[in-house]
Amino acid sequence: MTTSASRSYRPPGWLLAFLIYLALGVVLWWHAWSGGPSSSIPGGSGDPEQDVWFLAWALHALVNGDNPFFSQALYARQGVNLLVNPSILALGVLFAPVTALFGPIVAFNVAVTIAPAASALAAFFAVNRLASWRPAAFVGGLCYGFSPFVATDLRFGHLHLTFLVVPPLILIMLHELLVRQRRGPVRVGVMLGLLTIVQFFISTEVLALTVIVALIGIVLLAITHPRESPARARLALTGVLTALTLSLVVLAYPMWVIVAGPRHITGPALKNLDNLTATLAAAVVPHGERFGVLFVSGGNGSYLGAPLLLLLVAALWIWREPALRFAVAMAAMAYVLALGPRLYVTRGGTGIPLPSAVFQHLPLLDSIVPSRFGAFVDFFAGMALAIVLDRVHAGDFGALARHLQRRDAARSGPLPPLPAAVAGAVAVGGTRRPLAAVAGAVAVVAVVPLLWLPPWPYPVRHVVEPPVLRQRSFTAAAPGSIVREYPPVLVADAAPLLWQAVDGINYDLDDGYAIVPGDGGRATEKPPVDALSLVFTAAALGTLKLPLSASADVAIRDVLSRDHIMALVVLGSTSGSAVVLAALRPLLGRPTERLDGAVVWFL
Repeated sequence: MTTSASRSYRPPGWLLAFLIYLALGVVLWWHAWSGGPSSSIPGGSGDPEQDVWFLAWALHALVNGDNPFFSQALYARQGVNLLVNPSILALGVLFAPVTALFGPIVAFNVAVTIAPAASALAAFFAVNRLASWRPAAFVGGLCYGFSPFVATDLRFGHLHLTFLVVPPLILIMLHELLVRQRRGPVRVGVMLGLLTIVQFFISTEVLALTVIVALIGIVLLAITHPRESPARARLALTGVLTALTLSLVVLAYPMWVIVAGPRHITGPALKNLDNLTATLAAAVVPHGERFGVLFVSGGNGSYLGAPLLLLLVAALWIWREPALRFAVAMAAMAYVLALGPRLYVTRGGTGIPLPSAVFQHLPLLDSIVPSRFGAFVDFFAGMALAIVLDRVHAGDFGALARHLQRRDAARSGPLPPLPAAVAGAVAVGGTRRPLAAVAGAVAVVAVVPLLWLPPWPYPVRHVVEPPVLRQRSFTAAAPGSIVREYPPVLVADAAPLLWQAVDGINYDLDDGYAIVPGDGGRATEKPPVDALSLVFTAAALGTLKLPLSASADVAIRDVLSRDHIMALVVLGSTSGSAVVLAALRPLLGRPTERLDGAVVWFL
């Protein structure tokens, strides 16, 4: 006789799913973990350095009581409004213990490893509401957390776009309010409000995308269920108003910071949004993305693959199920929004206007990158696939089963009779093991093309802080001390942000890599131009002519005096460093320190 205590422990399905997702996340970032998580970051742009800096800033603000929404540690003369940037404050707080114990680079690597796994788990819970078979829900989560959209942006860090845990949870709350209605609307509304607040501090853009998609879903439900909608509206409205009230109370000041606070911007945060759109071909062509999307995301985040698309089309004929139709319709509408303001079949435009054009004329929505609706295309496509797998496993073959039954009854038809075992499985469910194998084969055919698209594992580069910046002169600098470094911060290499973050943001930088207001308040990432920045830029481009003119010497002295620069650092073994040293020695005299090729003047 066995008791329940003596039975072997079986972990809950969601935990097993998460462990598999997490293992896949480790595989994605294997080069980072095997090469040293404290000195490995992705290459290709300055975005990973920026994410590392944002994680460090959250801890710095918590420890020092600084304003988390505004910082003068970058662009020291004017500062930077962090809420108009993808500053991932919520993630900075979440991973602050890792940052404090192991440093911001390790925290970044932990975050990017967990991001797809946690996002997939959130989708698993959402999909499991409609697909009760756990393996089917697992596949649905996989299609979301490890989708081409996530995979392409994740290789550049982009935690604000790839830590997509909250959107599925928001959709779960809305499903509870609008469909199930088994819990009190106020309680669900509070949860919805809290999730909204958290997502605001991860990414305001993803929050806007979620709200738009949710509104489309609500309208679609009202249209397809006209008789049920009025009866459910009262409870749903109570929950939504509760969520709105809580969100507005907490987010009123942060919203003011975005629209009217110090160093806010006017207009969209990114330029040339018309270039950041999906194409029709991108859905089936692995590398069918437009150049603008390739530049900001690193690949085709709109890819779905012909097998998955054909499967969903066939499923709509086989099953007349409302949940499946809803999921496919939502995926299709999200893809239309991802196409942007004008239709591109391939990389050439047609000029045909599309619904996303309206966002370009709406305040706060004019910064939406259309291609980023792809995250919701993947979510609903994964949900539809999970529903199909669930029905296959249950032996419910809908119209196909009815067709086969009619054919067998008539003992005629263009197809030969199916073997009895197969016909029985298709018509009435058969045994579970063969059906589970069939569902597994369908999942492999649909999902493998999605997972095959990004490089496994991601490439990373090894980074080592210059020893000169680890000197006590920098690590114990007085608050507000400003440092100028060569090479300067560049879009492709924001190393000064990385070293500042690693050192705990003990000093300020006169330049930076973030969105700041430029001419007319329009968004730019360029620091103010001065004599020293012109010299540094010319040296980096290989166009600096020596010797400097007397007027240039005077202008550089004025910059150093006006900005109260604590230290001027020229890192050796970098392109242009030799000519910078030759330009500055006559002006500043002998360097204060030399270490491993780096030169420092303490001023």
